[in-house]
Amino acid sequence: MRKVVLEEPPGHLALDHPKVLAARKQLFGAWEMNWMAYNDAHDLALPGSQGGPVPFLMYPQGESAAGRLDSLDPQTFRYSLSSREIV
Repeated sequence: MRKVVLEEPPGHLALDHPKVLAARKQLFGAWEMNWMAYNDAHDLALPGSQGGPVPFLMYPQGESAAGRLDSLDPQTFRYSLSSREIV
């Protein structure tokens, strides 16, 4: 909402501007369909994992025979995301 108010042309729109009201109606209480909820669990035991529970799911997790990988180390933990339409 704030981004609409500040950045939609001509900028600095009032809260009752039609563009702001339309965005509020569309977005308030909604979940964007291109998001994945990685942050909805605490102390989660990952299926098939040999490591202990992870405190929360904020980043993708990886594990090899040597143990859990450091998902915050870009030199040793890399991944890519891809998608395709299923018809």
